[in-house]
Amino acid sequence: MRHLKLEEGNQFEAFDVDIPMPSGHELLVKIQSISVNPVDTKQRLMSVDEAPRILGFDAVGIVEKAGDQVSMFETRR
Repeated sequence: MRHLKLEEGNQFEAFDVDIPMPSGHELLVKIQSISVNPVDTKQRLMSVDEAPRILGFDAVGIVEKAGDQVSMFETRR
């Protein structure tokens, strides 16, 4: 799974992570679209005290997998 992180010096860097298996009330969502909202912009303007910082609060996508306690979402068929 591909991510972008904000490193020291406010530089973006792409990196890969293993696809997690959701458990409990968690969902694994394949993101279709994102937006940049004012919170993302403000966080990028602040210094990165603890790198990396992952930005992004708004997204829409398809539920790929669900934890065993999820009841209000269905995985795509």
